[in-house]
Amino acid sequence: MSSSSPNILLVVLDSVRADRASCTGAGPDVTPHLAALASEGVRFSRATAESTWTLPTALSLLTGLTPREHQGEIARRLSPDVPTLAELLREAGYQTFSATNNLWVTARSGLDRGFDSHRFPPQDRRVASSVVVNVLQPLGLMRSAGGKLVGSFRRWLRHTDGPWFALLWLNDAHHPYPCPPEFLQRFQRRPLPRSRLLSLAQRMRRPRNFAVTATVEDLQDVQALCTGATAYVDSLVGEIVAALAPRHVAEKTLLVVVSDHGDMLGEHGLVGHGAPSGIYQPLIHVPLVVRGPGFTGGSVCPALVQHTDVTQTLAEAAGIADRLPATAGQRLSLLKALGGQGRETAICEREKLGARSLARNREDAPGFDFDRFDCHMAAVIADDWKLITCDNGHSELYHLREDPDEAHDVLSAHPEQAAALRMRLDAFRTRCHPHAAADDLSDAEEEILDRRLQDLGYL
Repeated sequence: MSSSSPNILLVVLDSVRADRASCTGAGPDVTPHLAALASEGVRFSRATAESTWTLPTALSLLTGLTPREHQGEIARRLSPDVPTLAELLREAGYQTFSATNNLWVTARSGLDRGFDSHRFPPQDRRVASSVVVNVLQPLGLMRSAGGKLVGSFRRWLRHTDGPWFALLWLNDAHHPYPCPPEFLQRFQRRPLPRSRLLSLAQRMRRPRNFAVTATVEDLQDVQALCTGATAYVDSLVGEIVAALAPRHVAEKTLLVVVSDHGDMLGEHGLVGHGAPSGIYQPLIHVPLVVRGPGFTGGSVCPALVQHTDVTQTLAEAAGIADRLPATAGQRLSLLKALGGQGRETAICEREKLGARSLARNREDAPGFDFDRFDCHMAAVIADDWKLITCDNGHSELYHLREDPDEAHDVLSAHPEQAAALRMRLDAFRTRCHPHAAADDLSDAEEEILDRRLQDLGYL
């Protein structure tokens, strides 16, 4: 670490879709703080997630390994022998801090390692009471966990000289989209009574069932709730940026704001995220804004990038890139992407549901077609083409520039494009194997973990 090493602030907006951000066209009143940040830094318009839910993407973001290498989606945890970005930064002399209200970014999965201070709101340390989950949160009558996390960061920052690394993982835009009252109704077509808010929240905790029972009005109301929750986490981004203003911390800080994945809101008949939600763009196209040394001027970078490129960028800024776990996947600096050297290919993979989880899901949502998702699924993006391929033989092909909504599968019309993308995926799978430290990780389809996933609506 040199005397010029910047502070590093990584802010993850859980479940925020790229198309809900104002700077990507959602409207000026949705995410004005993120738009302001983009006007000072760089927005990466084609950032793609490594997977479709929190744990595998979090492990990739904090190790630089692909899900295929860290095996976290299967094991539900990181091998203790795989170093995290926080551990490497602390070894290099950085002070480290994390605050999260997502259970998967904690000691449970090994992602507390390397942080001098790790904050997790008490009410989120266990499955909350029925009153909290089913009444107080949906009505916005409980103080925001995200607000508490930002307050913790602000207090920690006042007593920290630096250089430092801070991770803020804000889960407040996760379905069923609870947020303060002023955001709950902001984007609704008409005021929703409390009974309606409570009903929607309860139903959204079973997203697969909601997908097959929702009316057009239900989907419109939930889409507005999602937009309101996105606007709320954007307000937290504003508070975080403001916290950097005292003592001229901002100019010495590399600030990254990114999402781990998005949410389906009725597209393709799907709702939520996780295994039975497909691998379409609303899930894997994520917002990414960077401000700091090398990232200024308000430009938009169209290069194809992924979460592990964020890891590489932060490690290079701190001078520790050579200490990251070796990867057979591509991992490049966002500065190179900004200079026109982005990825040729982005790959997102997602494991199939375990047998017990699948059986429980079928019972919970008998009208949902689980057969089409009872498979390992991958998406391959290159140029403007995207191939979705499953190990059950099903494939779909889309031209994203001409068909950004993925409404028209053109596989039969362009088999040569599909074949080219399959070759890229095959080459990736040939060279990418589980990290040596992840070889003996066991499948963790344990009852307690399955239950927590179900509570979050993943299963």
